[in-house]
Amino acid sequence: MDKEQPRVKNPTGMLTMHGLVIAIVVYMFWQILKNYLAGGPDAPSLALVIGAGVVLLGGCVVIGYMAIRLYRQSKRQAEEDRQEKE
Repeated sequence: MDKEQPRVKNPTGMLTMHGLVIAIVVYMFWQILKNYLAGGPDAPSLALVIGAGVVLLGGCVVIGYMAIRLYRQSKRQAEEDRQEKE
């Protein structure tokens, strides 16, 4: 049995959402890093910066992978639709 993947209703919107999520998470990491580099009594520790980097930037990698898969899937579906019409 072939598993047919569900069609994405709005792939451009989904890609835009993934891009926005990546931008927000990178901004969050930048704010943590900026506060660490500024120093002071309220500055985050090095362990917190490293942990935040692993969690936040790792999440960005996963979201980016999902976005690339979505882009390839929508491109493949568009090609199949074009071939069916011919």
